This record gives sequence, structure tokens and C-alpha cells, in this order.
Amino acid sequence: MSADPEQFYFGAHVQTPPLVDRLYFRPNVEIGVGDDTTITALNVEFAYHFRSPEAWNVYAGAGPALNVIHRSGETDAEPGLNVVVGIAHEDGLFAEVKAGALDSPRLKFGVGYAFRWR
Repeated sequence: MSADPEQFYFGAHVQTPPLVDRLYFRPNVEIGVGDDTTITALNVEFAYHFRSPEAWNVYAGAGPALNVIHRSGETDAEPGLNVVVGIAHEDGLFAEVKAGALDSPRLKFGVGYAFRWR
């Protein structure tokens, strides 16, 4: 769910192997629908995973975004910036909160599952 605009969103991300110690490149795409608006966000995010002896791990990250906003028959491409904080289980389940600036949605809450190839 996102706030401002109020939307349901879904997406997918790819996470690379660590670029350096626990810092990952995590490009993703998100599509938000509702509030008479459709937003397709192309996000270029980096996430740092904090060390944890437990199965759950906290991460934080940020990155720029390109938001393609379709409203009232018009489509515009606008810049954005995201800051993300989340928690992830080693088996793939995760939950995160994303705050946006510029033309990114102001606040998003997401829950998902990361498929892992081992």
C-alpha cells in the first residue's frame, strides 16, 4: 500500500551479489494503481544489510527513481528519490517501508517474497 497517492502497488526486484561488504545493488520496478492514477516506478536502489546472527536481517537503502505517471489521459515521466528500511528473513520473506521525495509516492508499505537461486 502507498500513501499520497493512495494506491495498491506490486513489483519485482533483482538483488546482485554484494558489491562490497553487505552492500547490494537492487534495481526494481513497481506499479501502483488507484486514486485515478497509475504510476510505474523504475528504481535504482542500493541496500545495505546489517550483520545479524539471527535468521532475520535489517536492511536500509536509497536510490533514484524514474516515475512514469498516467493520470487523466496524460502521461509524464518525473524524477524521484527513495529511502527504504526493511527486514528480511533468510528464507525470502521481507517487509519494508519506503519514503519518497520529488515525484515518488511519499510513503509505501510492502510485504513480499524474494526467490533465491542457490
